Amino acid sequence: STQNFKNPYLGFVQSITGRALSGGLFFPLETFFSEKFVLSSRSINSPREKMNDLQHFLAGSAAGAASALLLNPLSAMKYRTWGRDVNRGVIAEAVIMWRKGGSKPFFYGLLPTLTRDVAFGGTYTFLRRYVRKSDLLEEQYMWVGDTASAACAAIVSGPFNLARNVQYATGASKQQPSIGKVLRSLAKEAVTKRSLVGAMLFLQRRLRIGWGTARVAAGMAFGQGVYDWCIVIVSRNN
Repeated sequence: STQNFKNPYLGFVQSITGRALSGGLFFPLETFFSEKFVLSSRSINSPREKMNDLQHFLAGSAAGAASALLLNPLSAMKYRTWGRDVNRGVIAEAVIMWRKGGSKPFFYGLLPTLTRDVAFGGTYTFLRRYVRKSDLLEEQYMWVGDTASAACAAIVSGPFNLARNVQYATGASKQQPSIGKVLRSLAKEAVTKRSLVGAMLFLQRRLRIGWGTARVAAGMAFGQGVYDWCIVIVSRNN
């Protein structure tokens, strides 16, 4: 539709700022928590290989949780600015949100955001580290493993992302639906489809499995590559 391209960069500043912050937080946090869990596990009597897998999952989950807690208010404000005929800006939108609902609107979507980012971070880090330690790919093709890991993580966390978007879309003065209510509604709609294929296609569209998954996977793989490159440069300089 041509309507989608009349102002294609509407919300671009908010979007790129949010992504820069989320990416800038996740990768260092993942490294930080990985080191912490490695240190804390030295006193635990557990097979090294299994402990490493658990460490990677917990590190990614902790990084996702910390990022979600820090960025959710910004995401809530950003979401409100989208879809409006007149873009008031994030600060003006924050003032309106406060006047209508106090602090409550800034915490809309917090629980599903936490759940989504914990699921995504844990799955991504676990799979990415597993691919690397298993020598499934040569060094120059590790980006393929990072992309596939991020795609799987996006699919796993997809239902919670849907619940997050529904809560963000709830008016400041209204009661937000719970994660369970959103997911039950999704399941009921899927069951009404006439065939398994129809139900799967419905879920694929609602959970944005496809272009949305590819966007997240490519973004995470690129961000991971840039972060790893920066770490190498810093290490050399030190």
